[in-house]
Amino acid sequence: MIKTTSLFAIFLISTLLAEESSWLSGDDLTIDLVASHPVVEQPIFLNFDHRGRMWVAQYRQYPFPAGSKVVGKDRFWRSEYDKLPSPPGHPEYVPGKDLISIHEDTNGDGSFDKVSPFLEGLNFCTSFAHGHGGLWVLQPPYLLFYEDKDRDDKPDGPPQVHLRGFGIEDSHSLANSLTWGPDGWLYGANGSTTSLRVTVEGENVPPVVRAGQLVWRYHPKRRVFEIFAEGGGNNLSCEFDSVGRLYSGSNTAHVAFYYHQGAYYQKTFGKHGELSNPHTYGYLPGILHQKYARVTNSIMMYEGGELPARFNGAIVFANPLTLGVGSYRPKLEGLNFSVAPNGIVDVRKDDKWFCPVYVDAGPDGALYVCDWYDEQCNHLKHSEGQLHANDGRLFRIRVREGRVLKQFDLSKLTVLELLEHLKSSNRWWREEARRALWQHKDRKNALPTLEKWINDEKGQLALEGLWCRSLIDDLAIQVFRKAMRSANPHVRRWAIRLAVDNGDLTPAHLTEVSEVLVAEEDLEVLAQAASSAARLPMQEALAILRPILGNKIIRNNAQLSLLTWWAIEPHCDKFPRECVALVLRKEVMAPKVFVRLNRWLATSGNLNNLKLSGEMLSSIGEFTKDEQRELWFHFDEAFKGRSFATIPEEMISALAGRADLPLHLELRLFPHNRSVLNEALRQLDDFKRNRETLLRLIEYFGENPHPDATSKLLGLLDVKDAGILIQIFASLQGIESPKIAKAVLKRLPTLRSEEVQAAEILLLSRVSWVSEWLDAAAKDRAFKELLTSGVRKQIVSRAHPGHLRKLEMLFPKAAEPVKASEVESQKVQTILGKSIKPNLQNGYAIFTTRCAVCHVLHADGGDIGPSLTSYQREDLKTLLPSILEPSREIREGFENYILKVADGRNLIGFLKTKNKRVVVIQPAGGAPLTVTTDQVLSLEPTRTSLMPPGLLNGLSEQEISDFFAYLRSPQPLNLQKK
Repeated sequence: MIKTTSLFAIFLISTLLAEESSWLSGDDLTIDLVASHPVVEQPIFLNFDHRGRMWVAQYRQYPFPAGSKVVGKDRFWRSEYDKLPSPPGHPEYVPGKDLISIHEDTNGDGSFDKVSPFLEGLNFCTSFAHGHGGLWVLQPPYLLFYEDKDRDDKPDGPPQVHLRGFGIEDSHSLANSLTWGPDGWLYGANGSTTSLRVTVEGENVPPVVRAGQLVWRYHPKRRVFEIFAEGGGNNLSCEFDSVGRLYSGSNTAHVAFYYHQGAYYQKTFGKHGELSNPHTYGYLPGILHQKYARVTNSIMMYEGGELPARFNGAIVFANPLTLGVGSYRPKLEGLNFSVAPNGIVDVRKDDKWFCPVYVDAGPDGALYVCDWYDEQCNHLKHSEGQLHANDGRLFRIRVREGRVLKQFDLSKLTVLELLEHLKSSNRWWREEARRALWQHKDRKNALPTLEKWINDEKGQLALEGLWCRSLIDDLAIQVFRKAMRSANPHVRRWAIRLAVDNGDLTPAHLTEVSEVLVAEEDLEVLAQAASSAARLPMQEALAILRPILGNKIIRNNAQLSLLTWWAIEPHCDKFPRECVALVLRKEVMAPKVFVRLNRWLATSGNLNNLKLSGEMLSSIGEFTKDEQRELWFHFDEAFKGRSFATIPEEMISALAGRADLPLHLELRLFPHNRSVLNEALRQLDDFKRNRETLLRLIEYFGENPHPDATSKLLGLLDVKDAGILIQIFASLQGIESPKIAKAVLKRLPTLRSEEVQAAEILLLSRVSWVSEWLDAAAKDRAFKELLTSGVRKQIVSRAHPGHLRKLEMLFPKAAEPVKASEVESQKVQTILGKSIKPNLQNGYAIFTTRCAVCHVLHADGGDIGPSLTSYQREDLKTLLPSILEPSREIREGFENYILKVADGRNLIGFLKTKNKRVVVIQPAGGAPLTVTTDQVLSLEPTRTSLMPPGLLNGLSEQEISDFFAYLRSPQPLNLQKK
C-alpha cells in the first residue's frame, strides 16, 4: 500500500490534517496530500526525472521580481519596471525567493520522504526540463542551462544564458511549461499579456518579436529559436500526446488549443494585438466544447494506463478559476477536436481554498497537482497584496490500490533495456526512454531495431522508431521512403515534418512526398505537409503544394485550406504570377485558397497584381453560393478604406460581367451609374427581399451618404428586425443631418434593450445631437429618464462645457462620477443571505434584459464583453465589485477607447481592429464602426468600462435573489425561453 503520512508527521499542522480527511473522490480513486507548507509554497510546475523523483518549481517571488521596481502600469495593467532583472551569475543579479526542489521516495513506500533543493535564489522561475547533462530553467526574461555533469544534484557553476527577451510585464502570463518534443526541440508556451523580443545568446540574428499568446520552441544544438504557432489565450502548459500532437491550455472560452506547425489561431484581439501576419485572412479555432463545459488553464493528455479506463486518452485539466480538476473526452473532427465532459475528480467538496494551477502524470500513472491553496485566483488582487504567498500543496490522484514503483535509474540501462521501455503502455516511460536513448553512448546500436520498427510495425512502435531514428541519425532516403509508405498516418506525418525541420530534404525526398500526397486521405498528413511547405523555398514548396491543391479533400476543409494558403502567402510578393498559376491549374478546386490569394493581390495595390486579380476573377470555376459569398467578402475586405477609382480596366471588365457581384460592390465600382444607384435605393424599400444585401447597403450609405438614401434609412427606423435597426444606427453616425437626432429621439422611448444602446451610441457621437437630447430632456421627463447613469457618465467623460452645464441643471452633481459603495455591496450580501426562494426563470429574464447584450453565459448572449461562463461567479468577493463598480477592474482585452473622427464624431468602444488603413471600434450594443486612418484625429484608451454602473437599480429583493441565482448557476438550466 502507498503510505501518505510521512510528510504530514514532519511538516503538517493539525488543521491541514483535519482538512485532508474532508477530500472526497470517486469510488475507484483516492487522493493523497503529498506535500504542503513549508516544504512547498506557490508550486507552479512539476515533472519527474529519469529516477522517478518529483521536481517542483516554487513561484515564491510572484507577483513582482526581485531587484526591479515597479514605476508604473500601462493601460492594460502591465507593470513597467525601472530595469530588467539580470541573469543568475551576473554581478548585478538580485536573488529571488523562487526555488526548484527535489522530492524523493527513498524507502519505496509511496511517500516523498526526502526533500532537497536543486536551485534556490531564482527570480520568476516558471518551469524547467532535464537534458543534455543538466537542467534547463525558464526564468523570464531568460532561458538558462545549469550544467550538472556528475549528477550530484548540484549545479556545476553559474548558468549559461541561451535565450533572452521573454517579457515580464505581467507575472501571471510569463513564458512557461518547458517540455521536450519528440523531435529534440524544447517547447514552451507564452501567456497573453507579456511580449517577446527573443534573441539567441551569441548569435547574430534579428530578435523574434511577438505580442504573446503563442507556443514557441528552441533547438539547443542548432541554437535556433522560432514561433511554432501563434494565437491562443493566456497559454499555460505545453503538452504532447502519444502521436506528437501539441496542445496548450488557454484560459479562454476554448478548452485548449491543438497546435499545427506554423498555424495562426484565434486570440483575444485588441489588447493582445492582431496576428503578426496581416495576410492570414482567417485563423484556426481552439478545441470545441459543448456549451456547458468550463474553460481550462493547465492541461495534460492522460496516457498513463493506470487510472480507470474512462481517463485513457482524456484531456485532464486544472482550473484555478473554477477550483477543480476534471477531464474531457476528446474526439478528432478533421483537424481539430471537440470534447464532451468526462467527469470531475472531486477534490473540492469541502475545501474552498483548493486552487489547482498545474497537473501532470508521474511514472506510476497517477496524476500530480500543484495547488496554490488560495481562496481566489485573481492577478489584480494578488498584485494588491491579497495573496496567501506562503501556502501551497501537492496532491496525487491515483487508483485506490495503486502500486508503488521500485527505485530505478534509466540513465544506467543498456540500449536493449531502453528499447523495451519504448513498448510501454505508459507514455511517461516511452518519453523518458526516448530521451535516455538519445543521450546514450551506444545509441547507434539501436538503429537496426528502430529501422525494423519503421518498416514492419503499424502502431505506436513504428512512430517511436521514427522519432528515435531522427534523434540519432538523419532520415536517409531509404528510411524516409519506408516511413512515407507506413500504414500509420502519424509516421507519414512526422516523416515529412522531421525531414524538412532537420534539413534532410533532397530531390528524392520531395519526389516521395509528392507521390504519396496525390492519394493521401489523412487530413493530418496533408496539414503537416502544408505546414512544412511553408518553411521551404518556392520551388521546393511547389512540389508539395501541387498535390495538396489537387487533392479533392481540400475543397470542403476550411482548416486545410488556411494552412495551404499560409504556405503560399510567403511567396506572393516575389512570385505572384507563379502563385496564381499554381491555384489556377485545371485539376485544382480549392476556392478558399483562391479567394485569399485574390484578396492578397487586390490588397497589395500594385497595378500588376491588380491585373492578376482580374485574371483570376475571369477564370473562376463553379463556385457554390457560399463560396461566392466568401469570394466577395474577401474582395470587399481588400478595398476597405480604399477607393475603386484606380483599379485597372482588366479588373473592371472581369467584375462587370459577373451576375453574382453583390449590389454594394457594384455601387462602389460604378458609383455614378444611375441604374445601379436606383436599384440600391429600391432595395432599401424592399427590405424583406434580401436581408444580407440590405445590411451591406445600409453600411455603404453610411460610408457614402446620399440624401435619398438618408431619408429611406430614417424611414426604416420602425423596422422590427433588431439587427437591421442596429446597423442603421451605426451607419447614421457617418451622416451629418439635422433630421437624424429628432428621428432617433422620437423612436428612443419605444426601443428594446439591445436597440437602446446602439441608439445611445449614435446620439452621443456628435456634439449637436447630445445637445438636442439634453434640450429634449429639459422639456419632457420621458427623455430625462432615458439619460441613465451610464449615459450621463459618458457625457461627463467628453467634458463639453455646454453639456456639463445642462447636465448639472438636470441632475445636480451629475458631473461627479458615481462609485458603488460598501453599503450597497453589504445590502446585496444581506439580501442573498435571506431565505428567499429564487425564481430562475425570472433571473434568466433579468439577465437577458440587463446583461445579455454584451455578455455570454452558458452560450446565451452577445460577444461584445467577456464571457461569464468561466468567471468566478460563485465568489461574491470578486463578483459584486465587478457588477457594482465595473470600471474598478476591466478584463484584459476589453478596454474602452475614445476615437475622435475628423467629421466631428466621438466614438467609444472596444478596439476591434487597427491597421494601416482602418480602425474598427466595437461599441456596446451596436454594429462595428469602421473609420479610415486618414480620418482619425486621436485614439485614446480610457479608464472606464463600457458597462454602466447601476445594473441592480430598481430591482426588488426578490428580483436580486432571482438574478444572482441564475448568474451563479453552474450549468445551463432547462428554462422556457420567451
